[in-house]
Amino acid sequence: MLPTCHSANPLNPVTAAIFWRSKADRLLKVDLEMPILDGNDQMTGSYASTSEPVVSKMRNGIILNEGLPVASDLNIDLCPDHFRFKLELDSNLNSVAIQIETVDNPGGSEYDDDPDKITLEYSSQESAWVTPSMLLVSDHVDDDYPPEINVGEDDEDEDRTHLIQLGGKLKVSEIEINGSGIPVALEYAVSEKKQVYINVVILKYSDGTPVISEDEVNLHIKIAKERYAQVGTGLKFNVILRDSPEGVDLSDGGIGENLSDEMVALFDAYGTAETDDIYVFYVPYNAEGNNLHGYAFAGFGENPGVYANNIIMDSVKTDHSQSGPPGVFAPARFTLGHEIGHLLTNRAHFGDQYAESASNVEKLTNIMAPAGVGSSVDIPRGNKRFTIDQEIWIHSSNLVTNP
Repeated sequence: MLPTCHSANPLNPVTAAIFWRSKADRLLKVDLEMPILDGNDQMTGSYASTSEPVVSKMRNGIILNEGLPVASDLNIDLCPDHFRFKLELDSNLNSVAIQIETVDNPGGSEYDDDPDKITLEYSSQESAWVTPSMLLVSDHVDDDYPPEINVGEDDEDEDRTHLIQLGGKLKVSEIEINGSGIPVALEYAVSEKKQVYINVVILKYSDGTPVISEDEVNLHIKIAKERYAQVGTGLKFNVILRDSPEGVDLSDGGIGENLSDEMVALFDAYGTAETDDIYVFYVPYNAEGNNLHGYAFAGFGENPGVYANNIIMDSVKTDHSQSGPPGVFAPARFTLGHEIGHLLTNRAHFGDQYAESASNVEKLTNIMAPAGVGSSVDIPRGNKRFTIDQEIWIHSSNLVTNP
């Protein structure tokens, strides 16, 4: 038994304070909660405890606002994948707050979100103190949502969007009661549900120069990983540079039409003739009369036969290396994630070949929408979201595996 104030050897006040602070995360009941959804995937108004928060798709929460053409409004309460914290403490307390952050992200400190203090309000209906609804997001654009949207300013107290990657952790590091902070260490992992392995081949010109830089391709990969965090799917890339194989001549501007002799020679030399792996080829793509940034050979389209699961990426149209880091002048950097989506969902374009009755917001923001339907820039209302149906299809694909 531990010494008490009535024992022969009581703890001194300093030691007692240290002891009880070390036990705070077990003595205080802290619940991470997410909305309970009905059979139609709609919020019921009730919450359930969880230990597995998820990256938000922002579905239902983005509200178009002509007065804010770049950002739009965001109502986090309408997003079914929001979360909140609940603490069962006395209603007579003057104030309760928690400090949360994200840690241990695979992408390093770039994705570790700084600690923010979040104030709780007492709910007499629930007999508990609760935070506002919050979101986990996977890229800086969503995390840096403009302060006028009323979701808090990034990396400041009361910030309601928090940057994270698959494999990272949401952490509660302090509970503040009546202005006094109590250190705690509560961590909630955002784990991968599925994985997919992708080989990326960058062809070289005859002089040995890559058709696109590895740095530029790595930006495409970074953006794709951020997108698929929404559906709990980790993308594992292997990037290699290769000489043009026999039968492929880039001196005339690039390879030609789909499944042309040159393209078949490329796939035969370096690609996949199986059904359980993906190959992406960066190569100048000069198919006559098209303006495609990329093309995925998927089972739903013209029968690709043994050449299914190959992707062609136009190394010219998708090269934004002169535009700097990912941002508003680099829309084609989303092409890689889009083309991978054709293979993993085994479907064509959202709102066009399927989901024709989707809302205007869904059509505007879905990553699988046809080029030009949504915004051509990397903003919250751009083409960068997945739906629940798409997540189910991706997780059911024979191209994904369990972690």
